[in-house]
Amino acid sequence: MTLEEYQKREYRIIGITAIVAIVVVIFGIKYLLSDDDNHRAAYTRSYAYAQILVKDELKSPKSAKFPMYNKSFVEYDEATNTATVRSYVDAENSFGATVRTQYVAIITLSGNEPTGGFVTLK
Repeated sequence: MTLEEYQKREYRIIGITAIVAIVVVIFGIKYLLSDDDNHRAAYTRSYAYAQILVKDELKSPKSAKFPMYNKSFVEYDEATNTATVRSYVDAENSFGATVRTQYVAIITLSGNEPTGGFVTLK
């Protein structure tokens, strides 16, 4: 391989690397600025706050097992700055049997921080 061929190869590698880096940056910025991700903190904090509210209603809060967070559990209403969390919990009832209970929690937000709310167990 001649020096000229080696340099051309190096420039191609540098060019391809630069293009890949630019694409990654563009998609990264797009990901960070997407509407859903702007409220990511509100979604996850609302889900965590809903778990606290649910545990307050259970007979055996220490036995509570919640599913891993999924964005589909939380609906954000920008007009009222509230989040509605719909999910379930597996926990022991007063007889010691583990049962699955569906719940809906309405969480009031200030910015991305939960400030209050209520839960309905079904």
